[in-house]
Amino acid sequence: MEVVIALIPVLTEELIKAARTESEFGSQLIQLENKLKQATELLDEKKSLKQEKGIVKETLIQLKGQVFDANDILTDCLMKKEPTQSCCFSFVRGNDPFFSLQESKKLKEINSHIQQHINTLGQYSGHLEKSRKSGCNDEEDYDPQQALSLKDKPAGIIGLEEDTRKLKNWIVNPTKPGFQIIAVVGMGGLGKTTLVQKVFDEIPKECSVIWLNVTRNFNKHRILKLMLKKLPDRIPSKLDSCNLMEELREALRKDDKVNYLIVMDDVWSMDNSWWHDLKSIFTFEDKNITIVITSRDREVVDSIGVEKDLIHQPNPLNNEDSWSLFTAWAFTDKGSNSSAKSSKVLEEIGKKIAEKCGGLPLSIKTIGSLLSTKTRVKTWTEVLEKFHKSPIKGNDEVIQSLRWSYSELDPHLQQCLLCLSIYPEDYVISAEQLIHWWVGEGFLQKKAMEDKKTVLELGYECLSKLASRCLIEVVDRRSYDDKVYSCKIHDMVRELLITIADEEEGFCSFNEKGIIQWRPDLYWLGLTDEMELTSFGANSKLRALFLTGSRRIDFSRNSGQLLSLRVLDLSAGCSSIDEKNVKNLLDWISTLKRLACLNLSELKGLIQLPSSICELLNLKLLVLNECTKLKRLSPSIANLRRLMVLHMGGCPLEYIPEGLKMLSELQELTGFRVVGQTKPKVCGLLELKILTQLRMLHIVLSNDEIQISNNDLKDILPQLKNLKVLDIDADQCRDDKVFKKINFLCPPESLRELYLRSFHRARLPNWVHPSTLKELQYLCIEDADITDFIPKFENDQCSAYKWGVLEGLCLKELKMLKLDWEDVKKAMPALKHWEVPRRYQITNYPDDVDQKVSAIPS
Repeated sequence: MEVVIALIPVLTEELIKAARTESEFGSQLIQLENKLKQATELLDEKKSLKQEKGIVKETLIQLKGQVFDANDILTDCLMKKEPTQSCCFSFVRGNDPFFSLQESKKLKEINSHIQQHINTLGQYSGHLEKSRKSGCNDEEDYDPQQALSLKDKPAGIIGLEEDTRKLKNWIVNPTKPGFQIIAVVGMGGLGKTTLVQKVFDEIPKECSVIWLNVTRNFNKHRILKLMLKKLPDRIPSKLDSCNLMEELREALRKDDKVNYLIVMDDVWSMDNSWWHDLKSIFTFEDKNITIVITSRDREVVDSIGVEKDLIHQPNPLNNEDSWSLFTAWAFTDKGSNSSAKSSKVLEEIGKKIAEKCGGLPLSIKTIGSLLSTKTRVKTWTEVLEKFHKSPIKGNDEVIQSLRWSYSELDPHLQQCLLCLSIYPEDYVISAEQLIHWWVGEGFLQKKAMEDKKTVLELGYECLSKLASRCLIEVVDRRSYDDKVYSCKIHDMVRELLITIADEEEGFCSFNEKGIIQWRPDLYWLGLTDEMELTSFGANSKLRALFLTGSRRIDFSRNSGQLLSLRVLDLSAGCSSIDEKNVKNLLDWISTLKRLACLNLSELKGLIQLPSSICELLNLKLLVLNECTKLKRLSPSIANLRRLMVLHMGGCPLEYIPEGLKMLSELQELTGFRVVGQTKPKVCGLLELKILTQLRMLHIVLSNDEIQISNNDLKDILPQLKNLKVLDIDADQCRDDKVFKKINFLCPPESLRELYLRSFHRARLPNWVHPSTLKELQYLCIEDADITDFIPKFENDQCSAYKWGVLEGLCLKELKMLKLDWEDVKKAMPALKHWEVPRRYQITNYPDDVDQKVSAIPS
């Protein structure tokens, strides 16, 4: 029920808005708000209810449906009050008593149902609490690693030999004698504990070793007592945590041992102030102390100050090592009962099973252990065929291990991760697509308000957190700030998500092979190439629809009415739609009145965005990138008052129609074409200064004269005080007058990233200077004729040109560039990541450039 838990607070915010404007059924809205708050409190307090079966599970599923129904009503209510330039909408607008009467009846019915659900959950949670109190156990010493341990393990480790050597070398030959912290980070089941245990067992006897199972139930007092217990002749007294630290330091001081290895296994969280105090007691001039931490969360490791060079993340096993490990576990008990022929067949099946485990040692061991006593080919074949039917019998330990990681996430992160279940195995997922989905469904709205961030900024933070907890695999990321561009999920994480999706019921459905399948009552659907689907029928529940294959699509009004659809992303298959079918597609999309996110990137047959699309008043994100025939937008685009993202990069638009200033919530605008003001009803640069919520702006220059005074130009971008990213593309401009005008288009001081493309001039704009862009962190100059961009100064003037916080530099296709790298280092002392091809005329370029250069995608 994670999606419901996070969506309810969003609904209550919208309820407040709606209740103030809809006096006709305001009382029902207020009742709904109160009942949703009751449901939230109940679910937060009794989160264990989510794992229950029977009547509780059915009640939670019904509650989810009621929440989504309420969301539909509120969306209609808010759209009804949106002011527009047009009065010809087919959707109900204005002061409509029939609308109020109908919605009031619906709300009354929803309120009644939600109250019934609250009563049911309240009664059951009381019985559950009593049963827990009667059978509760002391969990302080609970060790999940011990619960997951497999008995009768084959000797030795496989596939981690190089990891072992690396870790052992760090411990035995520390770079800084005295005190050091080493961390091993990775997803559950990756072999972190096995690796550290191997090193632990091989440490010389003259080293004092202490192993601590920290677990999720982190207890400072218990950890200190365990450390003291494992030191010679120490029996800790019953003191508070502070005095235990003093006692521990005294015990270490008196101990004859010089070298210590302390392993803190399975660290989920850490009190940073306590950790700081703990580190201080391990500082001795005559002792070497190494602490090794294993954790699933990179953020925990970073927060306690582990140096990056001492953080190790094991990779999944390759196919060869996976097969060796599988063999060690699966074929240990195969005896004379297996014929040579059947053994060969089992080997062929076993190799396929080992590959399915995705290099995860715990998965390989558990499946191998399960099959070690099975000799029938049929049994092995069934395991292979049912590998994607979660949970797999015998694979429960892996799923449980990953479920612990999942359960520790905040509710909004749980629901964000659950979304990844719709993507096929090994599918590379666009970060932007994911974040737009989360925004379109409102998953991040409440959290963003609490953190005082935009939902888009929070979306990238969520991805980074999921990556730091090893629940997603990053495929592509920007090096200077680790912003994720694309990702995928490990096969076993996908197994977990399929399991949870099955428990939740209704979000998405999978067959026995783990392939998503259509069902009329689904909320999410990823259309694959294998899926035969010509119509959605009268499904009123589907909320997110994606193309995850390159199949040809032919949507029309006959495809079915998806009245609750919030997210539609057809970008993976748009290129296959010809001009003849574009009209049918757009006509069908115009019926999706509650749509919040629409991505039609690479829709080759799109020539003009019709006014019908601009009547989707709930639209928050509109992505039209690389629609290479798109010439015009409808003037009624100004009606989309809730729009936050408008992406038109790579579109040959003749101009942007006037009225863009009405989109007061716009945060990202790309493909804004600057044209002469002589054209009628054109949106000019002056309109931009009204869009004060802009965070990202991409401007396309043309040869049209910019007919704005220099003073007015100077005043435009400084008004955008929230602007973080500015991208100016001059590929279609060769006019000297335009470039001279750009000298006056000075960005705000708060700018973090600057991209200048196709500036075919010897000099950059005057405002590309550290005194103007004081907070700039990343600079990209691409395809320009500049010869130098760092002025020559006398020694006493160098300090006047210094980019204090600039960390990333990208210089591409600058054939005339001449640089002295020593000047770069002086001008950019904080520079950490750069992409500068060696072929440029650069003197004093570092010899170890191959190790230092980091590609930074634009």
